Amino acid sequence: MTGEAGVGKTTLAEVFHQHVAGRPKVRIARGQCVEGFGGKEAYYPLLEALGQLMRGRNRAPVVQTLAERAPTWLVQFPSLVKTE
Repeated sequence: MTGEAGVGKTTLAEVFHQHVAGRPKVRIARGQCVEGFGGKEAYYPLLEALGQLMRGRNRAPVVQTLAERAPTWLVQFPSLVKTE
């Protein structure tokens, strides 16, 4: 989601979360864009959300999916990558 401050992005995300929370096979994680100095990783909010999922109770399917479909993204989480 994008938009100017105050247009309702957070409210929309919270209403969506309430609507889908508790449904089977639905996992929810949030990433946040924070304006800063010096630049950040372009995909930081997405990596933050993935990190939440991979620290969760049922992380194995998330890690396996990343290993199969996006192995270079998995490298962003060195504690989950085996040296071999």
